[in-house]
Amino acid sequence: MPLSVLICTHNPRRDFLNRTLAALRVQTLPLADWEIILVDNASATPVATQFDVSWHPRARIVVETTLGLTPARLRAIQEATTDLLVFVDDDNVLAPDFLAEAVRLAAAHPFLGAFGCSIRADYEKAPEGEARNWTWLLTVGEFEHARWSNLGVAGGDVFTLPSGAGLVIRTNVAREYAKLATSDPLRASLDRRGADLTGSGDRDLAATSIRLGLGTGKFPSLKLDHLMSAGRVDPAYLIRLAEATAYGETILNFLHGLPWQPIPQSRTRRWLDAWERRHLDPLARELREAHARGKARAITMLQSLPAEQRNAVNALV
Repeated sequence: MPLSVLICTHNPRRDFLNRTLAALRVQTLPLADWEIILVDNASATPVATQFDVSWHPRARIVVETTLGLTPARLRAIQEATTDLLVFVDDDNVLAPDFLAEAVRLAAAHPFLGAFGCSIRADYEKAPEGEARNWTWLLTVGEFEHARWSNLGVAGGDVFTLPSGAGLVIRTNVAREYAKLATSDPLRASLDRRGADLTGSGDRDLAATSIRLGLGTGKFPSLKLDHLMSAGRVDPAYLIRLAEATAYGETILNFLHGLPWQPIPQSRTRRWLDAWERRHLDPLARELREAHARGKARAITMLQSLPAEQRNAVNALV
């Protein structure tokens, strides 16, 4: 059996997850060649009472009672029985050939440990005004050309490091990540937990490929639609997300040996920044300030770690 589809969900929106499952039901890859593991992460109403996966002979629903996307991902990795994993969010709608294409690409690119896809936003309510400039926070992005590298986190989301939506990853890479996340609370903290919007756990997962001498990439032939509820483009939500994203990115940089400490700025640079902030659109100003708060909060936390803990992380990079 070539692959496992892993869906982690917490209090899913019923119409969205139904669309996710409906897209899986029409995949061109034969059912005998893949399995579904649907992880119910401490949902208020049990997922098993709301969704029917009996149409798939190798589908099962498992419950992970520890709240958080990281524990749910770790449970999914533990449950998987194949050599290739596809992480599908509960608001992702895969193109009909997605799974078949994932198998083909994995075979054609054995030097890649993880790769991602082209993600089109399907908005319930289109973003307006300044919010349109911050949709990069929402895990969307379409592109035309395949790309890959062994740069890991240094390659950046825009270039070769995939996000969690539609992430295809080899099981040996995922299990190496599981070892790291299980033993490192800081690494395990890098993802959603209830109302906490901290992210970057998906990028940490993908970047584990580099530890095993493999690369990461993105392929436009893999396509999905990311369903966006109206609340995802609400300014208040985007402000919270901007802060949480910056917090997670700063910790991710620390874990992967990239610069994370504040860079001293000249008096002229500080004056120019202050002038620019005064002339920004009000929402743009709030979003930038939220991003700066998140980074500052992470830096303060990292600076408070004992020197031996920081050195231990650096030794692993």
